[in-house]
Amino acid sequence: SMLASLQAISTVSIGWWNPISHLFSLANLVSLDLEGAGVGCMISSSPIATFAATLVALPIFAAALAAVHKALAASKFATGGWPTVVNTIGSLWSLLLTMLTLRILMPMRCVGNVADVLTLHDNPSIICYSTSEHRTLLFLSAGAFVVFVVGGFALSVWVALQQRTFLTQDRGWVLVAARFLFCRFKVEHRWGGVLLLIRNIGVAVAPVLFSDSPALQLLVMFAIFLTWWALLVSGRVTRRSPMAHKLDWMLSLVLLLSVFAIGLLVEDSGTYGVITAVATIFLLASAAFVVGAVAWVLDKRFRRPKTFVAFFS
Repeated sequence: SMLASLQAISTVSIGWWNPISHLFSLANLVSLDLEGAGVGCMISSSPIATFAATLVALPIFAAALAAVHKALAASKFATGGWPTVVNTIGSLWSLLLTMLTLRILMPMRCVGNVADVLTLHDNPSIICYSTSEHRTLLFLSAGAFVVFVVGGFALSVWVALQQRTFLTQDRGWVLVAARFLFCRFKVEHRWGGVLLLIRNIGVAVAPVLFSDSPALQLLVMFAIFLTWWALLVSGRVTRRSPMAHKLDWMLSLVLLLSVFAIGLLVEDSGTYGVITAVATIFLLASAAFVVGAVAWVLDKRFRRPKTFVAFFS
């Protein structure tokens, strides 16, 4: 989730500085951004082919996972049945939702240039709306958004609404398949998973809705991160693990401060050099904080407690 949020921040329409731009390029390798990772330069392919390859990555993985499960079931090595497979696919979908939404909406993000011509933000060589190439990309984008984002979110909301009904009707297998929605939050906060999906989708949609205004993009992201952080701190949304809950709100605070620091670049370009240095140091310190926090959680989780044996004569 942290990586996906940083990837969404990297799409804000400002000129990124080194070494942050290189770090974002590395993040593209795991964010379904084949074009941003430079794959298009290494493999000759059209924008439509590259975009289509991005869209089919998740379905191909889901089909491969189902095939592996069926093979393991035949050899009696698999446990949990199909609900477990669906839960694994759902976990992957929720984890990649921000990145997936960013890539799906890429053809809808058009910006004006000096010639007053709308072109794609990620590929200025494509003129928006007036070329068959862009219309094809829009068709693929709209279809993928309805299937992967709207469809998945609507199904998640329906399962959350019917949670108690499934329990009373002895249809618990549906809840097993939807563990990725409920298992991370306390029982009384069953809507936590849906709210997290809304946060992830909102962060990805902001750069598309306000493609010509970096300030508005950052403002919407800041409001989304602030709302999620407030829900965590106030206890309106609580994770099952106390350590995971503390880590979540600390990382949300890091994202808030990151958006604020980047916002300074948009507000005052006259102090660009100083702000660049400060923002770079801050973002690198945030990355170190994330690594340290994860290491601390793992240490608390897996370290064996010290035992003392007393001998009495």
